[in-house]
Amino acid sequence: MNGICMVAGLIVLLTILPWVGGGCSQERLGIDRSVILPNASIAEMTGDWDDVDAAVDAGGAKAEMAIVSITATGPNGRAYELRSIRDEPVWLVVDRLGQAGPGPIRMSMRCTVGRFGNPEAQRRLLGAVERRLRELIGDRYVPVSR
Repeated sequence: MNGICMVAGLIVLLTILPWVGGGCSQERLGIDRSVILPNASIAEMTGDWDDVDAAVDAGGAKAEMAIVSITATGPNGRAYELRSIRDEPVWLVVDRLGQAGPGPIRMSMRCTVGRFGNPEAQRRLLGAVERRLRELIGDRYVPVSR
C-alpha cells in the first residue's frame, strides 16, 4: 500500500510540475535571450535604426514568417520572436554596432529558425530584412514589393 501511495504521489508531482514551471520564462529569470541562439546565421548590414521593426515585418512576410513579439535587449538591441508558416519558432536578434544618430548605421543580426536551425530559411529571412533596410534608408516611404 505504501508503494502505491509513493507512485501516485510521483505521478501527481510530474503532472503538476510542468504547469508550475511554465510560469518561469527566460525573461522573468533575467536571461538575455540574445545570447542563446544555437546554430544561428549571422549577418552585418547597414540601415536606419528606426526602420528595423518595419524591415523585420516586411522581410518576415517575404520569408513566410510573422512577428509574435518584440523585446528590447538594451539600448542597442532588439530580439524578435517570429513564427514560420510551418509553425517553427524563429528568433532574430539585432544589435546596433554604431552610435545612434542621423543616417544609416551598422547592425549585426543573428537568426535561428526551428529548434535545430535551418540555414536556408535563416539566410532567406536575413536577406529579406537586409533588402528592406536598404530600400528604407533615408526619410522616405517605399511600398513593400511582392
